[in-house]
Amino acid sequence: MTGDAAGAVERLRAAARLHPFSALLRITLARALAHAGDAQAALAEAQATCDEHPESAIAAIYRQGLLAWARPDAAVATAAWAAAEQRDAPPMALSVVAYALARAGLTAEAMEVVDAALACGAVSPCAAVLYVAALVAVGDHARAFDLLHAAERAHCGVLPMALRDPANVPLRGLPEYEQVLLRVFGPLANI
Repeated sequence: MTGDAAGAVERLRAAARLHPFSALLRITLARALAHAGDAQAALAEAQATCDEHPESAIAAIYRQGLLAWARPDAAVATAAWAAAEQRDAPPMALSVVAYALARAGLTAEAMEVVDAALACGAVSPCAAVLYVAALVAVGDHARAFDLLHAAERAHCGVLPMALRDPANVPLRGLPEYEQVLLRVFGPLANI
């Protein structure tokens, strides 16, 4: 049920217990803890996931994203770059790099990554929306909304997650954000 963050966390914990070797379930649990507002538990779960699954590129990059959200600094941005440079890095890794750079106050560097990624002709609105967090972190709300609107028009499956992402909290309460939220979630928008 939408709005039941604690229930979602418990369901993911149960799923992870049923599939103890799944790094993806564990890092998804860490992200759910962040969405539920428990930064300390999210970071602990992400660290445990990376310790138990050191080969998981997706766990490594998501951990850097969580660190950038909870404890931003240049070292996190450097580690995000290192994770993104791995041969098996997930496609969304550069969005985490951009966010980590932005959160560390390295605005010019963050915008270089965003601009380069979005300049690529192969970037769909569904991939571009992953850069909203970096744009929000540098205060470029207009450009962030451009990406959100494009993702909405394309009916991107990651848009609901992007709208609820803790990194995008600064958008909450803005009329334009509330309108997008209402169009995407309908009556469940304020849950």
